[in-house]
Amino acid sequence: MKKNVIAVMLSLVMAVGSVGTVPVFAAEAATAWEAAEAEPEEAEVEETEIESEETENSEIEAVAGQNEESAEEIQEISEEEVQEQEEETSLENEAPAEEDIGNEEASQEEEIEEAEESVETEEGDSLEDETPAEEGSETTQEECEQQIDENTAVVEEEKSALIDAADEQEESVSSDAARNVVESGTCGDNLTWTLDGEGTLIISGTGEMSSSPWRNSYSSDITQAVIENGVKNIGNDAFALCNDLTSISIPDSVTSIGYNAFAQCKDLTSISIPDSVTRIGYAAFDGCSSLTSITIPDKVTDIEEDTFSGCCSLENITIPDRVTYIGGYAFFECSSLKSITIPDRVTYVGRRAFADCSSLESITLPDGVTLIEEGTFKNCDNLKSIKIPNGVKKIGEDAFYRCSSLTDIYYAGTKAEWDAIEGSEFIDDMDCVLHTKVEVYDDVHAEKITLNKTSATIVKGKTLQLKAAVTPADATDGKVTWKSGNTKVATVNSAGKVTAVSAGTATITAVTGNGSIKADCTVKVVNPYTVKFDKNVDKINAKKVTLSPSSKSVNPGSTMGTPPTPEYSGYYFLGWYTSRTTGTKVTASTKPSKSMTVYAHWVKRQSLKKAAVTVASCTYN
Repeated sequence: MKKNVIAVMLSLVMAVGSVGTVPVFAAEAATAWEAAEAEPEEAEVEETEIESEETENSEIEAVAGQNEESAEEIQEISEEEVQEQEEETSLENEAPAEEDIGNEEASQEEEIEEAEESVETEEGDSLEDETPAEEGSETTQEECEQQIDENTAVVEEEKSALIDAADEQEESVSSDAARNVVESGTCGDNLTWTLDGEGTLIISGTGEMSSSPWRNSYSSDITQAVIENGVKNIGNDAFALCNDLTSISIPDSVTSIGYNAFAQCKDLTSISIPDSVTRIGYAAFDGCSSLTSITIPDKVTDIEEDTFSGCCSLENITIPDRVTYIGGYAFFECSSLKSITIPDRVTYVGRRAFADCSSLESITLPDGVTLIEEGTFKNCDNLKSIKIPNGVKKIGEDAFYRCSSLTDIYYAGTKAEWDAIEGSEFIDDMDCVLHTKVEVYDDVHAEKITLNKTSATIVKGKTLQLKAAVTPADATDGKVTWKSGNTKVATVNSAGKVTAVSAGTATITAVTGNGSIKADCTVKVVNPYTVKFDKNVDKINAKKVTLSPSSKSVNPGSTMGTPPTPEYSGYYFLGWYTSRTTGTKVTASTKPSKSMTVYAHWVKRQSLKKAAVTVASCTYN
């Protein structure tokens, strides 16, 4: 073994000699091994000295090992330089190249001889016996093995990290495949959005909605929208031009709806706005031509410009008592709107606010209104009567233009006060009867009472606002009172607000005309549905599945909202289904028709490849 090491050292010296350099460390190593070969007997005699020098010799051997690695690097560099030099010389002249090679070989032989002499000269300084050398060799080998083990551990650690990263990526791909995600992104500092292949847009997170990136490319793909609890607002233009949007779920965390939020959503038929909303921006529902009914939350104080303009299918709308302002064109071209009650607190109605409401039959302006703007009721060709307060000081041009069916105007002041109103001459020229104060306070009996709803379904704990319109509008006995036929099911206050108490049916009655004129609304109170989430694993593994919540309440007619996502070590979650093995997939947009249990479906991670993900997705969707 020692001779082999010496041979390796000498070969390194020869290789390094090709560039004219002989490292001293190589000579020292060779000398150490020659000394160990030459004096084995002397080593036995000097055992005591060997033990004392053992540590020093081990360190020398370690240095020799490092020098050997350096020599190998120098050898590689030297061989490259020699090769380059040979190629350059060969291009100039082949014969001189051979002569140079011969000289180079001679030079190498001389350097080797010098190296051997150096080894003999430094022999006294080398290791003095064989035993320390052998022990040093063994120590070096152990250190090498230790280094190899350490390097192997590092490689294994890096390999494990790469495998984990690949698994995470595969899991992400599998998750997207299971949900059939088309696109996703952010729409606020803490809000994200996801659009699936079924056209359901889900917005989740907390905070303000500051943008609507889905509108750039996916407006025509969205059919349903689910806004999860935590979202504070619906941004400006959020769903504008989403022509195929048919339903949307809005949580109680939303407090405002931005301008143009649902503009031109032509397939949207109904929408439930939570009581938490305090502001609805201008043109929010402009052009929603399929919208048939809507309830404005009680906390809203302004109906801004163009809010419901072009909602030609809108038949009923309830304006809350806190509203003080109705902007221009607010109900323009609501051609199906037959009646509307303007709250007493309203002080301003904008220009053309009710223009082209061709089905509107009667309307009462509250006492706080002082101005009837230009074209306010223009083209309301079915309007038969209107009540105007004595506080009005001006009637704008064309305020009642082409109101061909208008026969009666009831003014709360005197004829002299009427004549003093700027613009009253426009009405005087019309073919209708002006009823002034003297006539108004004669006995005018109520003939009919009409409710905004004749039947309704309410979830237990929720409320419903009923409105009553008395005909004629100036009836002196037109005060309305309310009562419930079954207060254990539903109660009603003096303003017609119904509160659902328990499941069942109750009849709410509005009475006027000294009790002779009545109208009924049948109210059905239902309990919310309960959706339970089953882990769908055996009892032994049930504790391994993380699931929260395990159930949720859903109001009848509402979408379920985002269900929980369980976690099960070693398995991919494919979604919730109506049976344990197959069934129909349940998503955030599902509308339960009753209380139900849904089941988690799983697939093992270790057997799931990319192709298998696609197959599984197709199988369960």
